[in-house]
Amino acid sequence: MRLKPLIVMMLFAALLATNACAPQPTVAQVLATNTPSSAIQSITDTATPMMQIDNFELIDVPLGEREPQAGQNLQITAFNFQRTGHAIDRITVEIRNLTEATQSGRAWYLLSPPGAGDPWSQAVYISPEQPVEALPAGETAVIIFDSPTLPLAGDYNLSAWAHQIDASSGESNHADGVIYPTSLFIGPPLFLEIDYVDLIPTDEGEQIVYVTFTIRNNTVDVLDIAYSYSISQPDDTTPWVTGAFTLPFQEMRLEPGAQRTLTLRNVIALPAGEFIVNGWLHQFVGDQLEFQSSFEFPQSIQIATAQDA
Repeated sequence: MRLKPLIVMMLFAALLATNACAPQPTVAQVLATNTPSSAIQSITDTATPMMQIDNFELIDVPLGEREPQAGQNLQITAFNFQRTGHAIDRITVEIRNLTEATQSGRAWYLLSPPGAGDPWSQAVYISPEQPVEALPAGETAVIIFDSPTLPLAGDYNLSAWAHQIDASSGESNHADGVIYPTSLFIGPPLFLEIDYVDLIPTDEGEQIVYVTFTIRNNTVDVLDIAYSYSISQPDDTTPWVTGAFTLPFQEMRLEPGAQRTLTLRNVIALPAGEFIVNGWLHQFVGDQLEFQSSFEFPQSIQIATAQDA
């Protein structure tokens, strides 16, 4: 049965009225921005998930054909790992004995900043080593590593390494190493980082404070979050309560895999002294706010006295 035009129009008007009354997400107001456009462009979107984040995806690192080097006894012949948008696990390295004699060695993986020329010299995390023991000629050993045990938050390159052990001297020497060429974000599902803090003194003895955040949602869910920052003395153990300034929580809705960079501007009367800036990120779970992550800006800020000025 077809609806008459008048009935259709009445139903459509009722639907519009229902949507208008439905609660809408509160979006944080960007008070001001002084973030350089080059700085925004330099933030890579590696936090965007390439898969369903609640389920690990197997990443097989392409190695191609690699000719053995002179004196090389062990070679990495396969390298894979499982990942979500914010974690890695079951890092698997396959090592083959290239010689006609039994060989031993050791293997590990490490995480380093993206583009590091010598990853081993700039490693942020090095996994516990695992032995390659008495591997027969031409045989392959499969070694499985667990996820990193240190708290991490950032973009990293993953690489696997193998050393061979001289049977007569017991000396350990480099055998092989392979690098996954794409940077990986490893950290909490919700991530906040303070990129810049700028202060401009006013003639009234106050400070115009600019704080620039990057916030990432590394899940497959739409999340309602709230962020804030506090300015406190370095020895303050509860800066969100007893600091010199704490911004009331600002609400925002983040789409899956979204990354936002925004700058807040506040005029604050800070006393003379040294202060640190901490960022806070919470998530709405029901009608409650639950803590997710925090970030301490690595550089302190100095407020001069009137005599110093």
